Amino acid sequence: MPNPILSIIMPVYNVEGFVAASIDSVLNQESCDFELIIINDGSTDGSGAICEEYSRRDSRITYISQENRGLSGARNTGISNAKGEYITFIDSDDTVSPDTYGKNTDIVKANPDIDILEFPIAEYFGSTKENLLTFEEKKFTSSDSVFAAWVKNKGHYHNYACNKIFRRSLFCDILFPEKKTYEDIYTTYRLITKSKVYYTSPYGRYFYYLRSGSITASISLTSLYNLYYSALEIYRSISGISGLELERDIYALEIANFIINIARHEKREKTKRLTSESPLRPLSLFRLLSMPVEARQKIKNLPFALSGIKGHVRFYKLIR
Repeated sequence: MPNPILSIIMPVYNVEGFVAASIDSVLNQESCDFELIIINDGSTDGSGAICEEYSRRDSRITYISQENRGLSGARNTGISNAKGEYITFIDSDDTVSPDTYGKNTDIVKANPDIDILEFPIAEYFGSTKENLLTFEEKKFTSSDSVFAAWVKNKGHYHNYACNKIFRRSLFCDILFPEKKTYEDIYTTYRLITKSKVYYTSPYGRYFYYLRSGSITASISLTSLYNLYYSALEIYRSISGISGLELERDIYALEIANFIINIARHEKREKTKRLTSESPLRPLSLFRLLSMPVEARQKIKNLPFALSGIKGHVRFYKLIR
């Protein structure tokens, strides 16, 4: 049998209450040539048995069981076993609409130069924080500088791997970092910098649920550091490109907020080292006030503009 156009990689760890709905949403895709690779990452509940039963019933499913290596390790196992020309990811407690993979693989088949395609995602679906991200149908090519176009399109604020379809060859020297959280931020922008054609699609929808106990729902100090250092790499990349000065300075406000959150939980000595080593460029008050951001964000970052990152952190530690 010829290889499928799309390999869908699903890591599974202790989600017996959600995994069947996730698998069903993939199997119910309309007109899509795909394989589903399920990696049971050392589950201790009934998740593995559910996935094994699905694999016996449907030949499109490849079931792999391994010792626990975390989300990144499971995704990397899926990548190494993928046969499709393109790869996408779905978390085992999320779902996709029936038209998601079929319509978007039709686009990549009609445009074989596409390296990465991004499609709509419903963030925190079903919660009070629910937000729908949609996109205009548009192609960004190397002549536009794909990374610069991605940043101008605010792609670095939604760095998810799950609502994107990637050319498999992009992963030849890029994998997800194991034993780290927020691995999408660390990995996706690297794939963007390698791509020559990036495409945004209005078709389909990924439903990203906010579950109790998830990484997004509860964040540790270690995770805050992972988030900060991953975002810092993107900031440095933006800083190196002429024409992205505004985007760089707006993103600096995000980085400053990460530092504040770390400082609220960290020892004074480590906080001082963090602010001393910070590469954030100082902002003038005029620069801050003229930025196209919400008024509350400008107000929050007044200490940053008036006294730099050290004074900014000192102020918010005092009022925490």
